Amino acid sequence: MIAGLFLGLHVTVIQIILLVCIMFISAVSFSAIGLFLAVVSKNSPSFQTMSSMITMPLTFVSGAYIPTTIMPAFLMPIVYLNPLTYTTSAFRYVALHDATMTQAELVAQGMAFKLGSFIVTPAMGLGITILIGAFFLWLCVKKFDQADFSSIKVSKGRPGGSPRR
Repeated sequence: MIAGLFLGLHVTVIQIILLVCIMFISAVSFSAIGLFLAVVSKNSPSFQTMSSMITMPLTFVSGAYIPTTIMPAFLMPIVYLNPLTYTTSAFRYVALHDATMTQAELVAQGMAFKLGSFIVTPAMGLGITILIGAFFLWLCVKKFDQADFSSIKVSKGRPGGSPRR
């Protein structure tokens, strides 16, 4: 955003508020995905490996670096399931203030996505991002409900159970 301001991007206070909201939605959704990866991984290195193996490709197929309109057809199912795709399109839609564009123009610019005869607008995309985040949060809750915490050792004598150093 700061670089965009130097390059001639003009944003209003309302746009900034909307962009912060989009960032918050994205952060909560990806935190839920990260929490799920942490829950299913056995240790820290496996979590870091899984996280990198998932987030890096998702970033490249989100449209943040390469427009989704020129991606090969075999990648499109991943593009459509990727919450970062919808976050990127909504962020671009708000930042560029393209409220006057038609749905066809939004699809051509990669800010909306045509699935058959149905068009996913940036607002619907944010809803999809929220649903994906809620789904992974639900999976985390289910996994925590099944967890056995009886084998965890807690040190006594200090508040919070932290050991002395």
